[in-house]
Amino acid sequence: MHGISCRAASTGPREWIAAHGGVGPSSVAAPATPPSSGSSTSSGSDHSEPHPDVRDLVRGVDQARGRYAAAMVGIERLKSSLAAIEVALQPAEDETVAARTKTADALAWVVVLEEEAGAARHEAEELQHRLNDLEDRHEAFLQAALGAVRVVRPEGALLTDRLESLPDNVREVVALSAHRGAMTALASVQLRSSMHLGQYKLGFSESASATTRRALMLDFSGAAAVAATEVDIDDILRNGVDPGLDSL
Repeated sequence: MHGISCRAASTGPREWIAAHGGVGPSSVAAPATPPSSGSSTSSGSDHSEPHPDVRDLVRGVDQARGRYAAAMVGIERLKSSLAAIEVALQPAEDETVAARTKTADALAWVVVLEEEAGAARHEAEELQHRLNDLEDRHEAFLQAALGAVRVVRPEGALLTDRLESLPDNVREVVALSAHRGAMTALASVQLRSSMHLGQYKLGFSESASATTRRALMLDFSGAAAVAATEVDIDDILRNGVDPGLDSL
């Protein structure tokens, strides 16, 4: 009997479980096969009590099962929370997609506006060049007009009034110049010929053609040049009609 007890105490939990045919309190607590008549009472009492290591293993398995169950509960809660978060994030994702679409449209519109702005800038530069050219021309025209006004000296308080009367003043100056040139030519001929030309009726006959008149005028071109030198254009421009000379 002592030898059997020593062997039971020295064996490990695996050997003890194998010897008793299973693991767990049910297998350990199950009644053993009735001993034969040749077995002692002490050997039956050794097989009815579980091994201490088996109790620890059973306790560890139970604890592991509890932790596993708690972990599964936590996982289910996390899955539920994740599903709720996904449901809550779906509108935000939709808004994000919409915002990205609007941003892309806005960027495309910005590109179009930049192109239009570039074309408008180029057109504005062209218009500015034209304006500068017009201003230069206006300045040149103004200087020319002022020069003409200073020479011809038309009447008028404003520059526009003087410019409007300028053609009439030019015609008057040309007419006076021709009148005085003819007077100078006739006076020079009378002085050199001792003839009184006032007794003659001057003018071309009605039968003289324009060609004949032009040919005769060319014959006196030299005399006309001498007469032109005697006509004071500046005096005519400054003073205009001389009542003592031009009204005769």
